[in-house]
Amino acid sequence: MNKKLVLIIEDSNFDYSGAKVRNDNLINELKNNYKIIRLSFNRILFYENKKIKNLNIFELIKFVLNYNFSITFMTDLFIVSLVFPLPIVFTVHDMKDWSRYKRRGKFKKFLFKLMYYKPGISWIAISDYVKYKLKKEINVNSTVIPNSIGNEWFNLNKNKNKKYKAFGKYALYVSNFAKHKGHEDLLNIIDQIQVDKIILVGTPVDFYGKLIHDKLKKNQKFLILKNVKTNDLISLVDQSYIVIYPSFYEGYGIPIGEAIARKKKVLVNKKIKKFIFRCKNINFISFNKKSFDFKNRNYKNNCECSQCAWQLRWKHRAEKLSKKIL
Repeated sequence: MNKKLVLIIEDSNFDYSGAKVRNDNLINELKNNYKIIRLSFNRILFYENKKIKNLNIFELIKFVLNYNFSITFMTDLFIVSLVFPLPIVFTVHDMKDWSRYKRRGKFKKFLFKLMYYKPGISWIAISDYVKYKLKKEINVNSTVIPNSIGNEWFNLNKNKNKKYKAFGKYALYVSNFAKHKGHEDLLNIIDQIQVDKIILVGTPVDFYGKLIHDKLKKNQKFLILKNVKTNDLISLVDQSYIVIYPSFYEGYGIPIGEAIARKKKVLVNKKIKKFIFRCKNINFISFNKKSFDFKNRNYKNNCECSQCAWQLRWKHRAEKLSKKIL
């Protein structure tokens, strides 16, 4: 067979997240050279060139049997990586799992260490920081294949969709709700952000995220959107007054790069400065009421950057993945 089969195993519903965005874009670049099946706990999709087809479990088994050992399995799910009987490519998006923003941190760290002893796992980190943490914590060597920004974000024609104009002047924060994402800090500085609305795009991903989501949705200053299509998300960024990013902990920060691609100034929490590629369009600030005044900021774009890490395309990431792993 001419093409190798790549089977990507994901979380249950393909919910919007950094991992989903990563896989969306990698699939778009890889599908011309590989046959790709995307598998969740309740859905199986087959990608080949421009075709996308729903498969059932019997069709999946037929594919696997036909390709035998000409298959690469990729996932970011701990249990799948640990118990899967065949070699697998495991992507580590960040290391918050045993930081102070952890979710089931000790259990996940235990799984990481078990996986260290399992043969056939290729580890992919999305940044030098994650690579360093993997080596320090569990002595794993990993290949760095960073995230990137989708091609559609670089079409700099102003998006003409006007349906968000009704919100007036708004600040925008794109991130799922979790303990380390800093949403609650917005309540401390809400009076300083001189906008009509603060639009939050995302869904809760843990218990704490659900608590803060429910708290913010009761405040009329906030508007929460979820499962926004890419074209609508580009419209939201284009029409925003400012883009903010109060997260405490990140592996990459895709929404920051997306805003930069749209020539937007981004206000980013200085606590994640060491994780984020530098750019003149990023202002690192403290999201603290006593230390920052939003009213005195100039939000106009004055970026003079040349080609930088935020401008590398998924094509480059896919090429590196193919050479190193597939």
